[in-house]
Order: sequence, then structure tokens, then C-alpha cells
Amino acid sequence: MDHLHPRYRGILKEYLTDGRNYLSSDGRNVYQANAYYHQVEADIQAGANKLPLTVSGDVAWVAAQTGPRHLRLTLIDSGYMNPHTRTARVTFHTVEPTKLRALLTGMPVELSDPARADIDVPCGLFRFIDIELARPL
Repeated sequence: MDHLHPRYRGILKEYLTDGRNYLSSDGRNVYQANAYYHQVEADIQAGANKLPLTVSGDVAWVAAQTGPRHLRLTLIDSGYMNPHTRTARVTFHTVEPTKLRALLTGMPVELSDPARADIDVPCGLFRFIDIELARPL
């Protein structure tokens, strides 16, 4: 039972849950979440560097491929109860960005370090960033 997108097979691990516990792929073994989360966390950290990019900071985010050489990054202020201007740190792992552009304003986003970009997310709002890549995914 493999629900991962083909791009992520061999890079990420899939975990199944019933909402309380983790389950083996065949559903026969149950792992207590309050203990097994250590394994899940370690696997996430080990696989992160194999992804095109990751984002850290107090933001919600999602990235989608919009073309062979383009990614669309959505960044959202994660402070539902306490909105605040946030900074998202975007780290590029397996892709080389050549240009970042804010879609709503058309303005370029500074890319002073080819491996990382810090992007401000306004209080209570979101940003859509187009990332142009040096090579197709």
C-alpha cells in the first residue's frame, strides 16, 4: 500500500495512522503514537535534505511544481490566534533557484544566497512565490 507520489518514492517514508496510533502497512501491527513519534521525526529529518526545498519559521507552507523549471511556494502567517509578521527561511536542497518573484506584486524576492532565502510574510496574510530553477525537475 503506497500512497506516495512517484517523485518521493525512495526519498520519503509513508506512515499510516488511525488518528490515535501508527499502523504497519498491512494494518496488523499498532505502534503507540506517544513513543513511535520519535521514529517518525527521525525519518522526516533524514529525508528533508532529499526534497527540493524545505521551509522553517512560524509559517505554514506548500510547494507545487507549475512547470519543468518552476515551483510555486505558498507561505502563510501561521498565527491564527496571534497574527504577526513572520519570516520564512526557505532552504534549497536538490534544486538550484535562479530567480524568485512575488506573484501578486511581480516584484523580485532577494536571493543573496543560492542555498537559502528569507522571505517576510505580512501579519495575517500570505505570499505566493514563483521559483525559477536552473534545471528542470
